[in-house]
Amino acid sequence: MSLIYYKLISTRLVGTCFEDLPNEVMYEIFDYLDTVHAFEAFYQLNHRFRCLFTDSSLPLKIDFLLISKSKFEYYSKYILPSYTHRIISLRFPHQMSVNLFHRFFSFKSFHRLQSIMFHKIATKKLLLFLHDLTSLPQLFSLTITTIDQSDQDKTICQFICHLPVLKYCKISFDDTRKDLPFPVTDQQTLANSSIEYLIIDGFYNIDGLIPIFSHMSKLRHLSCNSLWGSDNLTHSTEGISSSLEYLSLKLDDVSFEKFQSIISRFNFPLKVLHLTALFDKKYLDAYRWEKLIINHMPNLRVFDYECHCNTIDSHDLIDKFHSAFWQERNWFFGHRHRQLYNKTYAYVYSIKPYR
Repeated sequence: MSLIYYKLISTRLVGTCFEDLPNEVMYEIFDYLDTVHAFEAFYQLNHRFRCLFTDSSLPLKIDFLLISKSKFEYYSKYILPSYTHRIISLRFPHQMSVNLFHRFFSFKSFHRLQSIMFHKIATKKLLLFLHDLTSLPQLFSLTITTIDQSDQDKTICQFICHLPVLKYCKISFDDTRKDLPFPVTDQQTLANSSIEYLIIDGFYNIDGLIPIFSHMSKLRHLSCNSLWGSDNLTHSTEGISSSLEYLSLKLDDVSFEKFQSIISRFNFPLKVLHLTALFDKKYLDAYRWEKLIINHMPNLRVFDYECHCNTIDSHDLIDKFHSAFWQERNWFFGHRHRQLYNKTYAYVYSIKPYR
């Protein structure tokens, strides 16, 4: 709201009657409100406020979390049909809201739609909608949380990759382990994808990153919060000219050799690496990290690092993170220990002075 207050000061209207505020300030206020709430608060106030809605091109955002079933049906019948061309954002908090929407509308009518969030949606229903989304010319942000187990993950990801201008995508799967949701064989679809920011939330096989790294050349930001995988190493082959600058991974059960073989395969222009590794104490080998960074991540500026493992010699290992290599980059580390079931567990982490 600071921008609004600044405009009030700049136009010397602090203390002025609310209804006398200029249109640009009112539009700023509307932008902070859900469309339905803004309608309820201002539409019936007077003729001038009614015209602010009906006679403007003000973008509209709708969050169905804030609308009851009866109110949704009323607005769907009498209000929203006149404004579908102005709606840029839709958020569905649960399956019921999606079902209600589907009774009245088709996504194909929302030509200006830029952002959609599906939370707690069944895979079967999601597939119905994704086909329609491919016809939207301005959809650049998509967030999906599925609630059921399905063998249609690859089909979902194929539809996502076909969205023509999608830039941001967050996919949250159920708690089961996923192998390779992004299609390995459909290389051209991956190559044509416009996605720049991809977040995968759920148990995901690290081998599934190979087709993403190999073909999604526009990808700049990748985050995966729980990766697992076998110890089969990825043999070095020619990679693409990657755009990946930001990589955030939590490795639940992935050996350092596996992680190293993947990083070594591609020419990432990485600037930021956030990494959490569990169980394998080879992630505490400072010398191996130095070689990997020098040879395959020379542009790295932020190294945000955590390692949790069972080891008895972490004090000696952590001392090696204090060499000139780390100090020259202003990368510093700390560590803690605890005893559990007669074993010593070490927690080694980067210290972030820039925070």
